[in-house]
Amino acid sequence: MWLVEDCPVLSGIYNAIPYYMCFLLSLLIFLSPIDPTRAAQDFTAYRLAQYDIQGSITGSRTAALSCDIQIVSTRTYARRCPIVKLAEITVEGIKNAIFNNAGGIIVLLPSDNWTDELRSHWHYLETELKSEEFQIPVYFAIENEYSKSIYDDLQNMSHDLDQSAGSGIWDAIFSTGYRVYINTPPSVPLKNAELVSIEGKILSNSFDIKKPTVLVTAYYDAGGVIPALAYGADANAGGVAVLLEVARIIGQLTDAKNSPKYNIIFLLTSGGKFNFLGSRRWLEMNLEDTAGLAILDSVVQVICLEGLGANFDDHLRLHVSRMPRDGSFSQKLVSTLELAAKLHPLSDSYLKRPLDNETQIEVVHKKINVNQYDLAWEHERFSLYRLPTATFSAWPTPSIYKYRQSVLDGGPLSGRAAPSRGYWGPVKPEILARNTRVLAETLARLLFDFAPDSPSAEAFSIIDPSWVTATSSAAILDFLTMHPRSLQLLAASTQTSSTAASSNGLDLIRSLEQHMRSILPEVKLLRHPLSRPAAASAAGARAGSDSVDKAGTDAGEDVTISTSSQVPSMAAAAKEVEITLYSGVAPQVVTVYRLKSSIFDLVIACSIGAYLYCLYFCLERFHLLVRLVAHLTNNSGKKLKAY
Repeated sequence: MWLVEDCPVLSGIYNAIPYYMCFLLSLLIFLSPIDPTRAAQDFTAYRLAQYDIQGSITGSRTAALSCDIQIVSTRTYARRCPIVKLAEITVEGIKNAIFNNAGGIIVLLPSDNWTDELRSHWHYLETELKSEEFQIPVYFAIENEYSKSIYDDLQNMSHDLDQSAGSGIWDAIFSTGYRVYINTPPSVPLKNAELVSIEGKILSNSFDIKKPTVLVTAYYDAGGVIPALAYGADANAGGVAVLLEVARIIGQLTDAKNSPKYNIIFLLTSGGKFNFLGSRRWLEMNLEDTAGLAILDSVVQVICLEGLGANFDDHLRLHVSRMPRDGSFSQKLVSTLELAAKLHPLSDSYLKRPLDNETQIEVVHKKINVNQYDLAWEHERFSLYRLPTATFSAWPTPSIYKYRQSVLDGGPLSGRAAPSRGYWGPVKPEILARNTRVLAETLARLLFDFAPDSPSAEAFSIIDPSWVTATSSAAILDFLTMHPRSLQLLAASTQTSSTAASSNGLDLIRSLEQHMRSILPEVKLLRHPLSRPAAASAAGARAGSDSVDKAGTDAGEDVTISTSSQVPSMAAAAKEVEITLYSGVAPQVVTVYRLKSSIFDLVIACSIGAYLYCLYFCLERFHLLVRLVAHLTNNSGKKLKAY
């Protein structure tokens, strides 16, 4: 290297190499087409539900995701994640992606502007997804500005690649792509999952089991194929809001001097979207001890609440499994409901047509098909245990509201009303408050034995309209619909968990308990196992089967028994069914990296290797380079000092 020291020009070049390298790297970073602030972006995604029912596997079986993303095209999906819009996705498309070894699927859901056609498509897709199993992670994301730009970039890239073979290869090397990454632990079964019920009683000095008992119940969980987007506005936040408001009013009317003639129990249950499993566990719990049996024996009416937040056709309905007998409490309930509906009419702004003198209460009779596992109404669960029951609802049929188990029943996809903090969906607080007044008026007249024959009975109402207003109903509705309430999240919240969604589920249960304690004198938090042990399950199934067999004789309940060759050994509706829920359905943070393709990385690696080899060769053979420079210099007529 002595020649470099004696030659100022070569010495300058040699000393400038490190600075040149730093400048070159900085220049490359500065001229890079990728904005460092946009190289990685985050947004929220919601995983498809995962659960097992009686060995039937449903939903997405994996949660972690790390692969390149592309739009739906004719190109292969191998180890890639297709990102598709809702209008483009079908169950067959998902199965085709799985067949082509896709790493996962992300479906973009519209943030607004849900057309009737798109709603129908989603309803059909949601129904199909409930009966399918997918071995890859399936996520849903609500469209935002960033996800739209990613989709548009991928669409343009796909169009350029399809133009021609030559340019396609060039674009495949130098184009910018995206890689999605979801860091979440594997989904595992929720062991010892629990169903939590909240039971409140109104006492007159003490709860007298000799008195007849009225049970008012509603389930508080929500359903949908995306657990983290299941908010359940009309099914069943509206029912829970009515129950809480009625409990508050009846509790305020009760004191030592004004005790009701009936015991009254207010019951909030979970598992409503899994065939009213919470109600079943509460019944089984009471069948296991003497005090519980005494309470069940004293029940003269069970009133289930659901679908009370919207007006379908200006009528309210009492759905029953058997028509009320003359002189029974159920018959008094119907007649008192008719009077209460007249005393608290629906506002003209919400009426669909003039009612004149037409009755606003309709009794709907539907038989129970005990050989069908899924029950239509919650009151049918109590009917199987020979209790006189009914469901108070605005729905004409259980299937009239097609979003009953859909994520479109409230939640971010249905939008948020202007004055609300929660997601009300189709629920109107004014209608909810009116229906609450109707039920509160009915129960007040029946529980306190208000003389129906007095001259003022039909002229004046017991419940003042100011006691239940749209504002008070909206406040409870906001509380119930601010966070998702799927059973998977609620069950996970009862176990040790640090996720925000699980914390919200636990906070919901605690807040409901505290609210009921503030309005009722005696409140209990009851925990039931999601799945019972084999021996207990068999005993419970036999008890349910026996109750079904006696339903038509002892209580006169109407049931439908199929005689087909597929009749099970015991009533399907009463049979114990094993349910397994899984973790990992809480909202996940999706990180999308903007980067070059893998081919580009290979080309760059080869180029850097060649550059470093050339640099190494030049430094190792620097004396040859000096001779070459000297030779060229001498040829130009200049003299170079000989060494």
